[in-house]
Amino acid sequence: MRNLRAILIISLMILNYYVFVESGDLSTAPALYLFGDSLLDGGNNNYLPTVARVNYPPYGTHFPQGSTGRFTNGKTVGDFIAESLGLPYPPAYLGPRERGVLTGLNYASGACGVFENTGKRLGLCLTLDDQVSLFNKTIEEELKGKFKTEKELSDYLANSLLVMYTGNNDFLHYVRANYSKSAGIPKDHQQFSDVLLHHFYNEFQKLYSLGARKMAIFEIGPLGCIPTVIKRYGTSEGCVEDINRMVTYFNGELEIMLSNLTSTLQDSSFVLNPAYSSVYDAIKNPTKYGLTDSTKPCCITWGNMTSTCVPLLPPCHDYQKHFFWDSLHPTEAANFLASKHFKKSTFSSLHLV
Repeated sequence: MRNLRAILIISLMILNYYVFVESGDLSTAPALYLFGDSLLDGGNNNYLPTVARVNYPPYGTHFPQGSTGRFTNGKTVGDFIAESLGLPYPPAYLGPRERGVLTGLNYASGACGVFENTGKRLGLCLTLDDQVSLFNKTIEEELKGKFKTEKELSDYLANSLLVMYTGNNDFLHYVRANYSKSAGIPKDHQQFSDVLLHHFYNEFQKLYSLGARKMAIFEIGPLGCIPTVIKRYGTSEGCVEDINRMVTYFNGELEIMLSNLTSTLQDSSFVLNPAYSSVYDAIKNPTKYGLTDSTKPCCITWGNMTSTCVPLLPPCHDYQKHFFWDSLHPTEAANFLASKHFKKSTFSSLHLV
């Protein structure tokens, strides 16, 4: 009986642990800061002179606050990560918000990327360098006055989670300018990736110098599988695997770079979230994830499945079964799947549980 009782107690302890991990109650992150493009944008582009805005229905159809500027029908993957950490959704830096908020901010900007010229044909947006500069401004003008000592601020920054999801638009811009179905992969694609990696490296160094220590970076997803790319460059065979091969090369080099940064920058953790494989599998095997459509947008889009949703037109009725919301962006259902994979692959690596 004594042994049985011991086994039951241990079993209950293990069960409670996993319950808490799933709910995020064991999180040690006081704040969540988001950097990236439209996959994380929580409304910053609403306050910029750009046509890359989605502050109108059907965007936000299934989000409690409606059309906030999120490039999906509901929550972004960043929203789901915040929920897992027990934190509120990080408000858009440029939007109406409380100054000096200690639970994090969202600097992400749709259409933008790492390179200065990415997305600028659509108007003004915040590059990754712009976003890192705003993070620095946040520290100097809003956070320093909230802490009694420099050590308290340092501990806060070191324990906060920074999530980055960018580079997608840089690749799409490169593909638009250099890829053709007849020629295939451009010969200089590795050089392009190396230059992009160099820019990433500089921004990571800046964030570390500002006090950040826990950084999670999403891989570039299988861009050859998104509707707009297939429509422009694909065939009846589905994903444009040439473009996916360029992305996988970059992701491999990014993983090496992040590992080197973690080993050389004291007390740092740069964790790569393996988004490519999970997204690719969900697109290729949608029923495995409770989806029925992984190729067509849920909303009616401009440009024959190559752009964003046409304003005010109703979306598909089975939106929770679609992977893509418009021709570029995932649905809330797909974002939820991505966030579950993020928690499983990333939280423990960053000691968040």
